[in-house]
Amino acid sequence: IVDKISSHPIGNRYLNDLTFKGSISLHQGMIINLFYAGFKFVTSIIYGSVWLGAIAVYYVMLCVLRFHLILNSRKAAKLNNRKVKSIHEFRSYRKTGFLMFLLNAAMGGMVIQMIWKNEGYEYPGYVIYISAMYTFCSFISAIMNLVKFRKAGSPILSASKAISFAGALMSVLALQTAMISSFGGGDEYFRMKMNIITGSCVLIITLFMAIYLIVHGQKALNIMDRK
Repeated sequence: IVDKISSHPIGNRYLNDLTFKGSISLHQGMIINLFYAGFKFVTSIIYGSVWLGAIAVYYVMLCVLRFHLILNSRKAAKLNNRKVKSIHEFRSYRKTGFLMFLLNAAMGGMVIQMIWKNEGYEYPGYVIYISAMYTFCSFISAIMNLVKFRKAGSPILSASKAISFAGALMSVLALQTAMISSFGGGDEYFRMKMNIITGSCVLIITLFMAIYLIVHGQKALNIMDRK
């Protein structure tokens, strides 16, 4: 299968060009988030659920972040001067950090809904096992991509993988509420306690990533300004 994909120019580039692969992943992620945000927004209106509305806002913010990186990635591709391109990418990288504060606010809305109304996801039948497997694979993949795309030397792609990791963290939190609903024996106090602990960890990690993008991006820009 790999040989067959490699025989096609685009397939070969996807397998061997990390930057091209990251760009495809960025577009793909934005489209999926856009459809999911629309679905959650419609269902929030139908069922009058603030919880579903908070999820919709969260996925809208993921779309905004990815769209911001796509636009800046296309602009960077048109720049021929290496220094000018690096400056542009690190400015985009730093701006992503500021935008992640808005993502953190959307996450906060979801966590508050979880704690205040003690709500969460519920999956029917064996769907929860499939969701668990998908969530853990996505989480591990997000961590690996953080390292892999950092070595690619593209600040924009590194920022995109930080966003993917934030999304994976939120998926873990959602899975936790589903697992407690299915196997927690109806213990409401335990669900609330775990939502507070895991929700706080997710918010703190995402906040730390936002600060890191801002600080690291600014340091890189300061170094290039001195050259």
